[in-house]
Amino acid sequence: MERKITITGTFLDEITADIPGNNWGEAEWDADFASMKEAGIKRVFMIRAGFNRTLAYPSRVIAEREHVYPVYDDRIRQFLDLAEKYDMEFWPGNYVGIKPDGHYINDLEFDKRVADEIWEHYGKNSPAFGGWYFSKEIGKNVNAVTDVFVELARHCKKISGNKPVMISPWLSILPDARRMPGGHIAEWEIPPMDFELFRKDWEEMFSRLAGAVDIVAFQDGLIPYPYFEEICRIMKSEGEKSGITVWINCESFDRDMPFRFPPINWRTMRYKLETASKVGISEAVTFEYSHFMSPYSMWPSAGKLRERYLQWRNGDAPVAELK
Repeated sequence: MERKITITGTFLDEITADIPGNNWGEAEWDADFASMKEAGIKRVFMIRAGFNRTLAYPSRVIAEREHVYPVYDDRIRQFLDLAEKYDMEFWPGNYVGIKPDGHYINDLEFDKRVADEIWEHYGKNSPAFGGWYFSKEIGKNVNAVTDVFVELARHCKKISGNKPVMISPWLSILPDARRMPGGHIAEWEIPPMDFELFRKDWEEMFSRLAGAVDIVAFQDGLIPYPYFEEICRIMKSEGEKSGITVWINCESFDRDMPFRFPPINWRTMRYKLETASKVGISEAVTFEYSHFMSPYSMWPSAGKLRERYLQWRNGDAPVAELK
């Protein structure tokens, strides 16, 4: 099978609660960016500029509203400078606040002020500033978060000279209790899929996002494998109708283990990449290279995942046949 898809981007995650940190400093991050470049990465997306009290940069705007923890390292500056050094694009995420009930804090004017601050201090003078990543994850429903996305995207485009906007939604397919690590289910337990309802949901979602969001890189880790090809086909088709580019967020961590989270089995990643390519999706981003594909990861198997991916990308990974 002709393989068109490659992993051209990765998220950068060093503040999220569920991913173990690597405790890297400047030298380690520099080495990792060099390995990303060698692996064909040309865009890096910072997963969040802040999460509740934890910030990735010394924001004045966020500190005015939240009682934040000390910021010892300016990760936006560090990642932006490394992106410039290695001729990559850097796309910052925005701030994510969570209410006690687990729902997002949606405050459009606050989000605009954070975007203004990021653009003023980092974006407007950097050739590496490639666009905007909106960190909140939407599902199938048209909801308040989607409305905020549309208005915030218009604002970000206005201040940055029409820089593109990307989101990475999760796809609500399995029951909630089965979407968590350790909740793996056997193929015969996978519930029936109403593809037409799924298509209508995303037709509506894409139509709402049209003209505001440029790229939708949907999370692929929650899609049952028997449904993977048809889901990819629907997402690509409905996105194109609304003028939105569709990529996959090819997750490089494994959800099928009873702990959070080891690097994914290469067979699974290969299947996802080849299946997405089969329906015409041309690019993938991954969550995320530094922890789950880097030769410098705390997981020894991460470097091996990278080796298998590069071997495949270079055309040296045939499909087994009986002879």
